[in-house]
Amino acid sequence: MQPSPPSPEERAAARAELGPAVAERNELRARREARYKAILDADAEYQSLQAAQKIAAERVAKLHSITGRYKITVGTIIAGLMFSVKAEGDSWEEVIAKLPRQNSVA
Repeated sequence: MQPSPPSPEERAAARAELGPAVAERNELRARREARYKAILDADAEYQSLQAAQKIAAERVAKLHSITGRYKITVGTIIAGLMFSVKAEGDSWEEVIAKLPRQNSVA
């Protein structure tokens, strides 16, 4: 069961407190984030790990991009918005072999 809704006076009081409460929250968040950044900027081990992770992430992105590119991609357009891949390969023979066989009626 839901508690009774607030009265008009309670809503007005909450509305009056809301602006300052949001401003306090935002100020504290900004101060916390600035402190967090200052701590991490001063931490040599963190900076080293951050740089190494960035290089590793770029390598993974490059390798992932290579593994997902083919000379030929076959699929269907869905509702004019999306492309659904049915098969990919480096030759038509490879693509055709990956496509599901359709039952034909004679």
